[in-house]
Amino acid sequence: MAVFFSSLGFSLSAQNIISAIKGAFGGGRETVTVSPEELYDLTLEENLMIPELGSTAEAVREYQHNEALKIKREHYKVETTRNGEVIIVTIPAESLFAPSDTLLLDSSHKLLRNMFRYLEVPDFYRMLIVMHHDNTGSSQYTFNLTRRRIEAVFNWFESQNVNTDYVIPYAMGDKQPLKFNTSFRSRQANRRLEIYLVPGTALIAAAKKGNLK
Repeated sequence: MAVFFSSLGFSLSAQNIISAIKGAFGGGRETVTVSPEELYDLTLEENLMIPELGSTAEAVREYQHNEALKIKREHYKVETTRNGEVIIVTIPAESLFAPSDTLLLDSSHKLLRNMFRYLEVPDFYRMLIVMHHDNTGSSQYTFNLTRRRIEAVFNWFESQNVNTDYVIPYAMGDKQPLKFNTSFRSRQANRRLEIYLVPGTALIAAAKKGNLK
C-alpha cells in the first residue's frame, strides 16, 4: 500500500514525509499536501543536502547529466532541476491512457517498463511519479482522475514485481499546468506523467566513494 501525495488533502510533518519516501507506507493510503519540489528537497536534505557535499555533489550531477542524456536517446522528454541533481522524465498522458480513462493502455507498458532499471538497487533512486491534467472539469474531477491514474501506474509497477518501496505516487490534478489551458495543444501538454529521479542513499554513498560510473 502507498501514501498518495497530492495537491489536496492534509499535511504531514517532514519526518512523516521522509518515512513515506523511505517506503514506510503502513497499511493504508493517505493523501499528503506537499509539492514534488518539497518532496525531493526533503529526501536530499535527509542525505545531508547535496549542495554541501562538494565533490560528491559534482559527481552526482555529472552522473545525472549522463543518465538524462541516455534517457533522451530513448526518445523521452527529459529535463533536470535542482542544479542538475534531479531528473524529470515526462510522458504524455495520451501515451498511457485513453481520454478520460484510468486503465493503462497495453502500449504504455514499454514506456513505463524502461523506468524499472532505476529501482533495481534499493534506494539508489527515490522515484516520484506525478500525474497532471488540464483544467477540463472541476478541480475535484481532475484530482480524482489523476489520483486514479497514478494509482493505476503504481499498481501496475507492483504487478510487475518491481520494488516500489521508493516509489512515491502523486496526484496533482490541474494545479501545475505547463501552459495556459487555452488551446487543444496546450491542454494536451498539461496532461502528463512526470517521473522524478531523485538521488537516494545508495547513489550518494557510491558518489562519496568515487564508485559512480
